[in-house]
Amino acid sequence: MKYFRYVCVVCRPNTGLQLRQESLGELEKKYKKVSTEEAEPHWTQQYEASVDTCSHAYWRGNCKNVTLGMECEVGLRRRSYNVLAGSVLSVWSRVESVLAARSGHNSKMQVVRLRTDEGLKIVGTLIPKSCMETLRQALSSDAENTEELTF
Repeated sequence: MKYFRYVCVVCRPNTGLQLRQESLGELEKKYKKVSTEEAEPHWTQQYEASVDTCSHAYWRGNCKNVTLGMECEVGLRRRSYNVLAGSVLSVWSRVESVLAARSGHNSKMQVVRLRTDEGLKIVGTLIPKSCMETLRQALSSDAENTEELTF
């Protein structure tokens, strides 16, 4: 019972440092201790696979979402987010209508704040992948110029 008092932080090869802490007792129930030499090739294999292979496909061999032609980002160590930023107030009603039509009326727009590796600070709204092309068409139809940046 004393091992349940020790709290541990877990780091996984695909998703990195975990926010949820676990007791040593919980970890001993789920895992067995192995040597570094035995663990390293498995760790490296999962780390390399997690760039583009979801956890479902990695552990089970296939993923229902991927089989249906959809994307699955569960367990990926790198994810892509689409953020609409800049001077968007003049087109806000169009943004809302595209997002409501594609995502459903109950979905909420999420404002995010991020900092790029170059130190650039960006505040914008998160755009689901399913809305990207429709929104791009709606906004570029009467735009003087458009710019898409990848960070």
